[in-house]
Amino acid sequence: MSRNNKAADQRKVAQAILEEATMLLNIYFKTSINISSAIFLSEPTRRNMLLRLVLAPHTSDIPDSVILKQHKAQKNQAGDQEASSRFSRDWSAHLFLGELLPHTPLVPKFYGGSIKHRFVLLEDLGHEHISLVDPLTGLDPQAARTALKNYTQQMAQLHGLAFQNLNKYNLISQKLGFSYMPETNYYNDAIRNIVPVLHNLGIILNSDIKQEIKHVLKIIKQPSAFTTLIHGDLCPDNVFYDAEKDKLRIIDFEWSSLSNALLDGVYIRMNMPTCWCAKAFPKDLVDELEFIYRHELAKNIPAANDHALYTESYTAACAYWMLWNITVINELWDKDNDISEPQFSNLHPNWPPEYQLRRPRVLSRIIAFIEIAQKHNTLPHLHEMAMLVLNQLQRIWPHASPMGFYRAFL
Repeated sequence: MSRNNKAADQRKVAQAILEEATMLLNIYFKTSINISSAIFLSEPTRRNMLLRLVLAPHTSDIPDSVILKQHKAQKNQAGDQEASSRFSRDWSAHLFLGELLPHTPLVPKFYGGSIKHRFVLLEDLGHEHISLVDPLTGLDPQAARTALKNYTQQMAQLHGLAFQNLNKYNLISQKLGFSYMPETNYYNDAIRNIVPVLHNLGIILNSDIKQEIKHVLKIIKQPSAFTTLIHGDLCPDNVFYDAEKDKLRIIDFEWSSLSNALLDGVYIRMNMPTCWCAKAFPKDLVDELEFIYRHELAKNIPAANDHALYTESYTAACAYWMLWNITVINELWDKDNDISEPQFSNLHPNWPPEYQLRRPRVLSRIIAFIEIAQKHNTLPHLHEMAMLVLNQLQRIWPHASPMGFYRAFL
């Protein structure tokens, strides 16, 4: 969501969308409700349209406002199918997780959705977007540590509770018409994406490396003792956080999937791999948060108590994010283009443009994997490959350095 909404937005909301939203709210609250106004929260260039719908009347049982999130139709069939998939994942996850913990929710309340107009209606968590970004970019290290412990614990709770109730999730998604199907071409896709990068770096993708990539992807993508509903984009800005009320809510489940819990679980170690708000964490804090995560996860996923099984999934998840980051190297070969595109302007007052550079992110995540592979003496061929990639990048990017700490830990 934009932190600075324009006072006068000239865009109009389709009447059909407002009419269906009104009908869904009437059904949910079992009374007659009107939408008195609709305020755009998203920029026109964003792939999702976010609206704040102001309701009348509002009572102790009816909120002042709700959020309408519409997954926009794309211009081509493939893009439209992707939008439909993101919409289905968002709906399924919010409904599923909301029903699991209605009294101590991890996610915003789900009020309903429209298949026709591809939107969901969610609890409005506040007019100001206070997220995990705020303590991480603030000046209070203790506040940041407390927020991260809360984040880590609730991530593990989400994974564990979902693991115990996956049949319910499958029923919800199938009823919606979205039946999760495991990816079938992930190995070929991974090899196709990484070969040109390694070629430019003068590194041969031999059979030993290929075999370890296949092993990593099997652990991550195929059903296992750690398969659960993961978020897939557990970034600081996707976590509403109110320190005073000790209130944390996870939003934006459009990239959620049934996969290995550790893909989310190593987000701290791998420096928030999918996020614009990405920096490094002190080592002692990473170790402490990972202990909290595993301890909480073990309450619902027994395999978390098995050191060998847990370490295998943990290192595979780190390898996955390392490989995923390597695939973008060719885009950064001659210039460190950042992700400060127009739709990402004014991200946060404490987030300067130089934090958006991508080369430091790539270097940091390769280094993070190398350290883990060395620590657990595993994936030796991927470890060797990562070392070669790092050495070559340090040669061709002599002025690039790994990411520094978040502002709170400087």
